[in-house]
Amino acid sequence: MTTGIGITIFGFAWLIFLGLESNYWLMVALPMILIGFGRALYLVPLPTSG
Repeated sequence: MTTGIGITIFGFAWLIFLGLESNYWLMVALPMILIGFGRALYLVPLPTSG
């Protein structure tokens, strides 16, 4: 679960550098994919961990 939290934080930190002239795929889509992947890694096992 710690890996998922780290990936999610990295994705949100990447979004800090978003600007008006930023490339969509590099500055929006990739961080959102990382955030979704990280959340899946720590939210799916959360109910079963007790």
